[in-house]
Amino acid sequence: MKTPTQYQYDLDQLLADPSGKPDIDKLNALETELILDLRAKKMQFMGRAASQLGSFSKQGGKERAENEKRLEDEKQAKLKPYEDLLAKVQELIKQNGK
Repeated sequence: MKTPTQYQYDLDQLLADPSGKPDIDKLNALETELILDLRAKKMQFMGRAASQLGSFSKQGGKERAENEKRLEDEKQAKLKPYEDLLAKVQELIKQNGK
């Protein structure tokens, strides 16, 4: 699994192509990697949420809500860079695929 910084570096390398047009096959491969990593990250957070279900039943309503919100905020913060890069790659594919 790569970090968003590593994906950004790969994308920058593709965009630095002297011909001015990135290789569509490499963009498609990058898109696939991003989708798989994004799915894996989502599954990790689903697993964390499921593992906390047992402890949630022992917590009060306010404490449970705070923990759920904290987990959701963390999930959004971790997934947002991947989603942004995926959107950028998909837009480049759309532009260069024509």
